[in-house]
Amino acid sequence: MVNYLVSVDSETKELPDSVKNALPFNPQTIVDARVDGGNVWLVRDNESEIPLGDLTGPAGPNTVPTETAIATALTNPGAPRDALEAAVNAELVDALVPYPSMVTAGENFAAKVDLLADNMAVGLAGDSTGDENAEWFRRGHELWLPLNPALACDYTRWDIATETNSPAIALQTSTGSLVVAAEDSFSRTAADLIGSGSPEAGNSWSGETGKFSVDGSAAVVTAAPGNVQAVGTVQGGDRLSTWSVTVDTNAKAVGGVLNLHAGASASNRVWVYISIAASGAVTWGIQKQIAGVFANVVNGTGTPLTASSVQTVPVTLRLNGTTVTATLNGVSVTATLSAGDVSALATATNTYITTTGAGAVGWKIESVKVVVTVAPKKLTIYNASKAGSTLDYQAAHIAAMFPAPLDLLFISSCHNYGSDSAEVYLTKVLTFIDAFRAIHPETGIVVVAQNPEFPPNATHEAHRKRLASLRGFAKRHNFGYLPAAEAFQKRPDGGVAAVRVDGVHPKAAFELADPNNGSYIWAAALRDWYTKLSLLV
Repeated sequence: MVNYLVSVDSETKELPDSVKNALPFNPQTIVDARVDGGNVWLVRDNESEIPLGDLTGPAGPNTVPTETAIATALTNPGAPRDALEAAVNAELVDALVPYPSMVTAGENFAAKVDLLADNMAVGLAGDSTGDENAEWFRRGHELWLPLNPALACDYTRWDIATETNSPAIALQTSTGSLVVAAEDSFSRTAADLIGSGSPEAGNSWSGETGKFSVDGSAAVVTAAPGNVQAVGTVQGGDRLSTWSVTVDTNAKAVGGVLNLHAGASASNRVWVYISIAASGAVTWGIQKQIAGVFANVVNGTGTPLTASSVQTVPVTLRLNGTTVTATLNGVSVTATLSAGDVSALATATNTYITTTGAGAVGWKIESVKVVVTVAPKKLTIYNASKAGSTLDYQAAHIAAMFPAPLDLLFISSCHNYGSDSAEVYLTKVLTFIDAFRAIHPETGIVVVAQNPEFPPNATHEAHRKRLASLRGFAKRHNFGYLPAAEAFQKRPDGGVAAVRVDGVHPKAAFELADPNNGSYIWAAALRDWYTKLSLLV
C-alpha cells in the first residue's frame, strides 16, 4: 500500500510501502525534504533531520536512489532485502504528502455528526462475525444512534446471492430540525419599513419604498399596490408561515388585496391571498406561480372574517411535502401541489408581502414568523461482510459494495487468515486498501481488532498475534483502530464465555443476554469509539 506520494520535478510518484515500512522511523513524522549537494535529508516534525545519503543516479542528480544510499537509511538490521531492491527503483522524495489521516477523517466525520453539517457514510469489509443483524456492526450503530437523535440512518447489507446491496432499511428516522428563518414583530417606528432596521430573525426588508410604514407595533400599508421582501430568509423544504394581520371589511370606494408568501423567488412562489371587494365581500385562498406561470390552487371556504368591521386575525400557510394548507382566522383549506412545484419552491427563499388596490391602505401586519423544517442529515451504512471471506472477495466488488464515497471504512478480516503470520496478513490488508483507495482515496481507514479466538480452533494463537500487530500498524499508517479485542480481553475470563464453543464466533443476544454476549461487547466497543470522537459528550 502506498501511504505517501512523492513529487519529483513536478511529477507525482509513489513511495513503495516496502520502503516506508523498513525505515527506522515513523514516516508520518516526515514533513519536508531538502537536497544539499546531491545528498537528501528528510526533515521530521521535531525539526530533526534524517540523512538518506547521496541519491545521485544514472538519470541525473536526485533522480534514482542507489542501493547504498537506501541502505544508509535502513539501519534496522532486520530490514528485508526486497525492501532495498524496491528502494533502488523508487524515485527521489522531494516532498511527502500523506493520504488523509484517520485523525483528519475521524474529526471530519465527528464534526458532521455533531453539527449535522452534511450527510455521511461508513462501510465494513468484514467476515461472518459482522454480517448478521444480531452482530456487532449493526448492533453497534443501534447502540450509538440514540445518542444522536436528530440523525437519520439507513442500513444496507451485501446480498451474497445477487452480489448487490440489499434495499436500505431505516435504523433511525428523524423529522429534521426546526429553524426560525424569519421573524418580525415590527416593534420599531419609522416612516418607511425599508431601512427601518433589522427584524428579530432573517434579513432586513427591501423592495418598494413608500408602501409601508412602521408604527411601533405593526407594518402599516401606506400606499398600494406595493411589495416588500426579506431576501433569502426562507430555506428550502417544509415551512410554516404565521402572520397576524388587521384588515377592514367595511364597504368603501375601492377594494384591496393582501398576499402573504411562504417563500418566493422571481418566478416561483406560493401564497395565501385575502381579497376584500369594495362592497366588503371577502374571498381568500391559495395561489401559486411556478416558472412564471400563475395558477389558482384552491379557493377558501366559510366566513372567516366578520362583515363590516376592522379586525385582527391570524393567518398561516403551511407547506408539508406536497400538501399546502392555509388557515384564515381558524378556517382552513388544503390542496396538493405537484412534486415539480415542490422542487421549484425549494429555491423560493424570500419572505414576501404584496398589496393591490387602494382599499388595502391602512391595513396592518402585526407580525410574521417563518419556521422551516430542515431535512435531517443521514448516515448511510454499507455492510459488505461475507461469511468465510478474506479481503480478496471485497477487493473484487469494491465499486458495487461501496457505490458512494465513504467517510470511514472499517476493516474486520483477521479470522479467516488461518496460520498466516502478522507480516503476511498486514501485507494482504495493505493490498486491499490500495485497491479500495484507487476508488475512494479520501476515506478514513479503521482497522478492527476482532475478538480473540480460543481452543478448539487450531489457529487461535496465530490469530492473536495478528491482532496484536494491528495497533502499531494502524498508528504507523495513520489508520484508526477499533479495540474490540481489548474489550474482550479485559473481562475476567479474557472473553471466553462471550465466544461460542467453536472458539471463533462471538455469541449473540439469543445465546447469552446483554451485556455479556460477544456481539454486544463488540458493539459497545464501536459505540464507545464513536462517542470518543464527539465533542458533545
